[in-house]
Amino acid sequence: NIANLNEFDLEEQSRKILEYFNFKTKKNYSLNDKESIKYISTILMNYTYNDCVYVIDTRVKLWLNDQKMSQYLRPKTLFDKDKFLLYKMFFVMIK
Repeated sequence: NIANLNEFDLEEQSRKILEYFNFKTKKNYSLNDKESIKYISTILMNYTYNDCVYVIDTRVKLWLNDQKMSQYLRPKTLFDKDKFLLYKMFFVMIK
């Protein structure tokens, strides 16, 4: 369970998620960006790597080619603790 990982593992997992985020969004956030790592690590306390990938994939599908919404494809938005569950649940309901 990722919630039981020590701090180092949590940070490494967060970097892998950020790397995946960069790949999918064609962005270039530093894998050492403390703010992004903090947002992702906070989410990983309650959710899994696969949950994060799911939210990235679904938001990219919706927002990447949307001129207005593409600006919100950033770790601060996707991994906001108050929004993450909404992003995750939205697609579960419409799938």
